This record gives sequence, structure tokens and C-alpha cells, in this order.
Amino acid sequence: AVIGGVYTENKQDSKSSVPFLSKVPLLGNLFKSTAKEKNKEELLIFINASIVKN
Repeated sequence: AVIGGVYTENKQDSKSSVPFLSKVPLLGNLFKSTAKEKNKEELLIFINASIVKN
């Protein structure tokens, strides 16, 4: 049986660019990039009961 758990979700956006070249009109987009990252983690705690015979 599950007796507990923790759920977390992280989102991260990042942008990177080449200095000076990313600001050139029309060509600037070639020297820029954006990234989105989404992480989900789940921790569950289980218990299992059993009968021990002597």
C-alpha cells in the first residue's frame, strides 16, 4: 500500500546569444537560441506487510 509521496515540477527557460552578432538586423536570429526545460519528479513511499510463522 502507498502511505505517502512527494511530487515536484520544475520549469526553466534559458536564452543564449553571441555578443554583437545577435544584434545584427535580419541575421541576428541565426546567432540566438532559446531552450525550455520541464522536469517532473515523484517520490512514493510503500509499505508491505507480511506474516512470519515460527
